[in-house]
Amino acid sequence: MDLNAVDARVSSPDQNTTPPGILYRSRQWHRAYMEALFEADRSKIGERIRHAERLILAREHELFVIEGDRLERSSLNSALHALHALRACLGF
Repeated sequence: MDLNAVDARVSSPDQNTTPPGILYRSRQWHRAYMEALFEADRSKIGERIRHAERLILAREHELFVIEGDRLERSSLNSALHALHALRACLGF
């Protein structure tokens, strides 16, 4: 399968084209998380991590108030732990 086709499906919030279980990948918190993980400029990574953490915590709060997707909740938790580990490894 063409990676561009997969990428297009993942970035689309349309439930008819996005495979079930990965709808959270189109959310802002996930984009910010990926940007933090793959930031190459060391002077920017601290702010990227903080931004992603804020968005993750905001989304966790939203899902706490409403009944949300278990897979997204698990992904939020994993992303937050990964960002904390990255922060610790880089000394931020």
